Amino acid sequence: FDLPIEEAPPIRSKYLDNLEQMLNQPPEIEGENLSYLTQAGYPVFNNLSFKVQAKESLAILGEKGSGKTLIMDMILGLIDPSQGLVKINQIPLNEFYIHIVRNHFALIRSIEIFTGSIYENLVMHR
Repeated sequence: FDLPIEEAPPIRSKYLDNLEQMLNQPPEIEGENLSYLTQAGYPVFNNLSFKVQAKESLAILGEKGSGKTLIMDMILGLIDPSQGLVKINQIPLNEFYIHIVRNHFALIRSIEIFTGSIYENLVMHR
């Protein structure tokens, strides 16, 4: 079966002329007072704030169910927080066409490493 194509809504951004240029520089990613409630109303996290500077690396560690995957999904616009904002280069995520943001990020949910060179692992069956 085919999945429906996500249609981009009309953009209402005052940053329209600079969106691609802003995303072509190393991003600063910020979560501001993020909260997430499950459908049952269980809070996964409350008022979480973080800032990852451009060219900085960050490891998100925690127990199962602590919200690690949710944070990444929020950064990529796959899930909306119950409360708070995600910003990229100081611009709220909802100011971007989400497909433009996703073109600049990669998310790997599991590690698949095969015998061979790094190059062979990158291009294998892809």
